[in-house]
Amino acid sequence: MAAHPLQTPAMSNGTTAPAPPPKKRGCLFYGCLSMAIIAVVMAVMFAVGVLLIRKAYVNTVNQFTDTTPTKFESVNYPQAERDALKARVQTFQSGLKEGRSGFELVLSADDLNVLIEDEPKLRGKLFVAITNDRVTGRISLPLDEVVPLDVRKQFTKLQGRYLNAEAAFRVVLEGGALDVRLEDLSVRGQSLEKNRFLGSAVKEMKKQNLAKDIQGDPQVRDNISRFESLQVRDGKVIIKGK
Repeated sequence: MAAHPLQTPAMSNGTTAPAPPPKKRGCLFYGCLSMAIIAVVMAVMFAVGVLLIRKAYVNTVNQFTDTTPTKFESVNYPQAERDALKARVQTFQSGLKEGRSGFELVLSADDLNVLIEDEPKLRGKLFVAITNDRVTGRISLPLDEVVPLDVRKQFTKLQGRYLNAEAAFRVVLEGGALDVRLEDLSVRGQSLEKNRFLGSAVKEMKKQNLAKDIQGDPQVRDNISRFESLQVRDGKVIIKGK
């Protein structure tokens, strides 16, 4: 008798066959590669925060972190629309793998935020907006989760606090590689580029391609190689397959 589709088949020796390993999620799992890049920006922002803390510990903790997270609004998408969005993303992913030409994925900021809500690692930590050709992200990071334990032990005032910030950046595809550049970084409406401790670090960060490291992942690199173009235009992210 065939095994029930929800059961794990038994092996001939009576033991249970191990479940197959979960499939790796491609770089478009969040709905767009730029979501993975925003996660990179989040990590970079934390590194900046540590620099500030080491410069002026108590004042920095009070000035640049909060005791509560930012509460992001929820996008009102009925379940049918959520399912249709996931289907569009899956269709695009399949098209990339199959090498089909002449197709594209167009995502609004609301689309991206719905996909973020469905991703446990980003839910409640990120909310994006797209204005013309500029992507901005509101970020709320629990320092208990992202700060290494040895740092938290050394800087006990970090415990139970959140880094609530805003970042703006430019996303383009050039020469077959994704290029993401930080344009602005602020906390509580204050641009960190103007901060006396952090200004030089932010200026240096703006010179770097924040997508460089993530493209070291072969799966990400393979997906990017299948892009004809990636544009942020008219309030949308537009990805075209080759």
